[in-house]
Amino acid sequence: MKKKILLLFLAAVFFLLCGCNKKQETSEFWAMNTYCTITAPSSAVSAAEKAVNDAAALLENAGGEQNYLFADKNMEFTLAEPVAEAVKTSLEISEMTDGAFDITIAPLSKLWNITERTVPPTEKEIEDALKLVGYKSVSLAGNTVIFSEEGRGIDIGAVGKGM
Repeated sequence: MKKKILLLFLAAVFFLLCGCNKKQETSEFWAMNTYCTITAPSSAVSAAEKAVNDAAALLENAGGEQNYLFADKNMEFTLAEPVAEAVKTSLEISEMTDGAFDITIAPLSKLWNITERTVPPTEKEIEDALKLVGYKSVSLAGNTVIFSEEGRGIDIGAVGKGM
């Protein structure tokens, strides 16, 4: 809880500083499979870009490919603390929204991977992937994510970019 409060405070300070009448600078770069644009006071641009790249590194070191983590040969993965915290928060939001937001959407989201596909997924592929989606099929014990069955996965992309 203290970490969340500290992060919110730091974010508020950052945005307040961005609102000052200081000279603004823009940085454009590719991170987390997304084209990123940061506009901030000149003195803060490199720190903001570093924060985005640090978050990307955490996701890459989570043991998954891109933003995904799948149960295949391994049913359990130990995550870096910030990634585990993001998964925990995501599972809480999934519970609060009764699955309207669902971090376990990885089997479905991967179907639209434009670097591997040139055509949209078929109805059958979508139906099969949907059978593997469900936030109640994954749990978190400390920093370890545990899947209930092979083929299930989490997509941290929805929250990872806000870490």
